[in-house]
Amino acid sequence: MKADPTQQLLLLDVQTCDIKLSQIQHSIAALPEHEQIAELESREPGLRAELASVEAEAGGLKQGAERVDVDVEQVRARVSKDEAAIASGALGAKELEAMQHELVSLARRQKELEDEELEILQGLEDVQTKVKGLRGELDEIAAVKAGLVASRDAKVGEFQAQMR
Repeated sequence: MKADPTQQLLLLDVQTCDIKLSQIQHSIAALPEHEQIAELESREPGLRAELASVEAEAGGLKQGAERVDVDVEQVRARVSKDEAAIASGALGAKELEAMQHELVSLARRQKELEDEELEILQGLEDVQTKVKGLRGELDEIAAVKAGLVASRDAKVGEFQAQMR
């Protein structure tokens, strides 16, 4: 049984449209932006986890610096008190000698604490630089991804217009 020639032409038109739709769908699926976006998205969780870890490290260093700063202030207060006691002239020879030894010991302790504080602050500066770099990298990924999404969406829109 033979089909009517007009129906055969209609079937050929449907087949042509179906092939064109398949080609358009394949072109949409094969856009390079999909792969590029996926690659950027795969990097984000690792960077965010590293950022959280580095920010936690920065918090710990800040607390350490604050603790050491309190210790330095306590030593300074003790030095001031001892110096005031020495300056008052109300101390006996033994007490004066003990106070002077304590001042030497306090000066040594203060220097140790100040050195420790400087090390912590240097470490904090390094960590804050790393935080800034990670945030910059995440911002860059977001910007590049936004551009890729816009490009992909524009191309998909063009393909969808061809489907109509």
